[in-house]
Amino acid sequence: MKIGVSGTFDVDNFGDLLFPIIVNDKLSNHECITLSPTDTKTSFVDALPAQSIKADMKGLGALVIGGGNVIHTSNSTLDTYVKNNIGHNAYNNIWCSSTLSNKNSSAPVIWNCPGVAEKFRVDIEDKLITCLKNTDYLSVRDEQSKKIILSIYPEAEVKVVPDSAWQLPLIFSKYEDSQDLDDEIAKIIDSEYAVFHFNKRYTGDLSEEELANYVDVISKEFNLKPILIAIGSCHDDEVINSNISKLVKTPHICISKLTSIYDTVQLLSRCKAYFGSSMHGLITASSYGNAAICIANGKVKFEGIQDLFKDEQVIYSSWPELIENLDNIDINNLSLASKLVSKDAHEKLEVHWSDIRKIIDDSKGDIDFSNVNRVNNEINASSIIRLSSELSALTKKERKNQRELKSLEERSDKLEKDSKALELKYNDLNLEYAKLRKSYLKLKSRYTDLLKITNKIQFRLLFKVSTLLANVKVLKKAVHYVKGIKHKLNEKGTPVDRAMKVITEEKYWDVKDTTLIELKSYNSKAKKRFAVVTALYGGSDKLMLPRSIRDDFDYFCFSDSKLDTFGLWNICQSPYYHSDPARMARYVKMHLNNLFSDYDAVIWCDANIRFDHSVYGLFDNFLTEEYDAKFIEHPHRDCIYDEAEACLSLGKDDKKTINQQIERYTSLGIKKKAGMYETGLYFIKTNLDNVDRFYQFWWKEIVLGSRRDQISIVPAIEYSNLKISSLFESGICVRTHSGCEIIPHKSFSSIFSPNCLDEFRNIKSPSKRDVISVPKMSKSTDVIICVYNALEDVQICIESVVRHSYESINKIIIVNDYSDDVTTKYLKSVEARYDKICLINNEVNLGYTKSANVGLSSSKADFRIILNSDTIVTPDWVSKLSNVAFQSNNVGIVGPISNAAGSQSVPSVKGTKGQTAINKLPDGFSIDDMNGIASINSENATMPSVPLIHGFCIGIKSEVIQEIGYFDDVNFARYYGEENDYCLRAYRAGFELIVATDTYIFHSKSKSIEEEERILHMSEAGKRLRDIYGKQEMRDYCLQLDMNSNLIQVRDYFDLKCYN
Repeated sequence: MKIGVSGTFDVDNFGDLLFPIIVNDKLSNHECITLSPTDTKTSFVDALPAQSIKADMKGLGALVIGGGNVIHTSNSTLDTYVKNNIGHNAYNNIWCSSTLSNKNSSAPVIWNCPGVAEKFRVDIEDKLITCLKNTDYLSVRDEQSKKIILSIYPEAEVKVVPDSAWQLPLIFSKYEDSQDLDDEIAKIIDSEYAVFHFNKRYTGDLSEEELANYVDVISKEFNLKPILIAIGSCHDDEVINSNISKLVKTPHICISKLTSIYDTVQLLSRCKAYFGSSMHGLITASSYGNAAICIANGKVKFEGIQDLFKDEQVIYSSWPELIENLDNIDINNLSLASKLVSKDAHEKLEVHWSDIRKIIDDSKGDIDFSNVNRVNNEINASSIIRLSSELSALTKKERKNQRELKSLEERSDKLEKDSKALELKYNDLNLEYAKLRKSYLKLKSRYTDLLKITNKIQFRLLFKVSTLLANVKVLKKAVHYVKGIKHKLNEKGTPVDRAMKVITEEKYWDVKDTTLIELKSYNSKAKKRFAVVTALYGGSDKLMLPRSIRDDFDYFCFSDSKLDTFGLWNICQSPYYHSDPARMARYVKMHLNNLFSDYDAVIWCDANIRFDHSVYGLFDNFLTEEYDAKFIEHPHRDCIYDEAEACLSLGKDDKKTINQQIERYTSLGIKKKAGMYETGLYFIKTNLDNVDRFYQFWWKEIVLGSRRDQISIVPAIEYSNLKISSLFESGICVRTHSGCEIIPHKSFSSIFSPNCLDEFRNIKSPSKRDVISVPKMSKSTDVIICVYNALEDVQICIESVVRHSYESINKIIIVNDYSDDVTTKYLKSVEARYDKICLINNEVNLGYTKSANVGLSSSKADFRIILNSDTIVTPDWVSKLSNVAFQSNNVGIVGPISNAAGSQSVPSVKGTKGQTAINKLPDGFSIDDMNGIASINSENATMPSVPLIHGFCIGIKSEVIQEIGYFDDVNFARYYGEENDYCLRAYRAGFELIVATDTYIFHSKSKSIEEEERILHMSEAGKRLRDIYGKQEMRDYCLQLDMNSNLIQVRDYFDLKCYN
């Protein structure tokens, strides 16, 4: 029987040309006729020649479609089809039109596991469904292709089968000698070599010099001889591979055009490793048990290959990503993975071909191609109608936009009127505030009188007697003994019983009638001085109402999920991200001074704790006392070392981390039995220097050590000299206090909010927490620019700094790192022109790190901004960075967003040029426009707190320099890595690092460093950072940057507003 095999076999593509050979081998009892949109001959001399699909073709008893990426409905841009004027019909002919033409014939249509390249066109969906119904055997090569088919035809029976090229070793054996091979190839196949293949579709903006460097780096890393090959010429592979070859320094061989499928398979079958952008290059090498890595992105077919290899990464989105991960690649492990995948694919393909043979053997009749042209015309007509409809929709959309613009103008007028009304209201509130201030001063005067009374002799005598009795050992021991018994009895008493009854019997937490009355009368818009704050991350707990509500408090819950506010809670977005939900909550708990600097005092309350009016009463007393904070004494332990032992025995955190933390506290002289506090409920006053130091130290300990915050709270209190007192009477905790209720975390999955709250329900997403910054004293700022040649960039940079910040800064310090004569002459001229410019000339080239230290050490400013010489700054950039830096004492380092600044880039982070995306300015937007958009977005966006700030523009407060010194010019002697190391030192010292998302600075990327030297230093810096801080820790820090929802929001905003 004659069988038609249809696909793109008229194109110079190595992968596609394998399939007729494979089908011919697997169906060797039949005569296979190769069919394609044209009868163009390829340059591969041993490829099976293709015939063009025609309406008058007869005598074929079955049609096998694929493989290859041929199942789609869009136009083809391949030269072979465009030149023949059939780009619009090429893919349709291969599968859809042929199948529809054959719908009245009994001859079978079979899919040989092709790939579905994209979602199908909606306008011809009915034809596609008919086509699928008339296909006798549907198989595809990946799950995503199956999903696309099922999306339009859910009843389809689709098998997922590995690409049939996985069985190449059964067709092309790997000869031990070099017979029948091309002479040039035969000379090299006996050595250990790596095959490299480059495709312009996956090199992006990378230069040929960079790609050549990558060949050198990879070859050296794995000690393999490089061979550059072009696998087919349909994408001009031979041109780019030939150009790269001229720049590779390692001795190598370049085969710019392979003309034999057999030779290509032999090269790939004998290599030690394959690095390239051909999917079938990877499959061929892997099918013979060799290590193989594919560099490609954005296509379903590559995801399908990665799924086969599971946890062993074989697909990388870019060449720079591969280089960055070289340390993690084990050639032997990859080879083993290839063998396992190949074995599994072989077994599945044997079943696949057995099923196909059975269908063909039962075949009767011939494939009917007579209606191919008619079907093509119908599909083309549908395309014309679709395009016409889309054009009409665009016209309607334009009219709608005009109406919306008019509506916006009307709303703007209304807002202007509302603004004037608010201004009047503001004046009224100012008068009210003056009255309240007067009342407050009266109360303060009465409080002073009360203190005078308590200082009388009889009161002082009473206090002294009480103190003496408390210090008598027998009495003291007896008191603690009685309190201990009382506490243990109370722990089993009514508060917990009441909570558990609600959980186990009624399935909801309770709300008293008085609480409902308080909720209904609560005025959320009135300005408050106090706040109740909690956090919910990870979904373990549920947000509840307090047992009592006070009208002089605001209520805040930080979360990463939508939550019910019950008309009370403000759901807030945290600046910080960590994959551990517990650390997300800890961040909020330990940054109340930053997040709530506009409040006088705050009650922190874990989400599973509720309290009533009695706790508010204790808070009122706290406000009149001289204490900075109040914590609950731990009922069972009075020593952090005992707490650490308890955490270790219960497996609460990593043993090594806790032990190292305890050793550090011992060396710091933290005494045993120095007290112990619970942290689920506490009071604190926010605007105090002691509180800033306390939180900085406490957060530093969470960054460096265990997430168990009770271990580190006492050292933080001692370090900061925080004035504290007990929140409850000694021996009482939230589990035993009559005004508190604690619900076990494990019980939240089975409880719900009561029905009486239905009228208050209001689900909201987390939003920005607006902090009203306390005005700071004027701070001095120096801008430090290190220069090494690249005069054009330097001129633009300095001109922009002078234009946008000369009046607001103290000095511009330029460190000339032994630049050429032309650059040095220019720098001297600008120093002479501007009084605020200070030029420092290095006598030898020191490199960036030491030059930056020269600039930092010569500055005495409160805020020192190190700026790359290839940047262009924007209006108000200094004041905006400074405002963020000095919004809190705990903020130490600040950086802006940019077009090219790693995780601070917008809109794209991972590009195709090194580790940093270089986003071109969108059409119609200037650099200043981008800065304006950043300012607009920042009005509703939270500024991210991160562990790393990109070094292209990094603002450092003098307090950081006093604490940790300058850049490390020993471990990072020249450039790269020094800013990451510095940021991590500051971060681990407890300082906040903030991305000022309201500030946009353009970054041209370095032109002062040779490419080969840049790659070398980047690689060495990355290794050094991993050695110092640990591989996993560095991955975690990078994850915090990539996954911070606030950075993601900024990227998406720019993408929507400027790039889409």
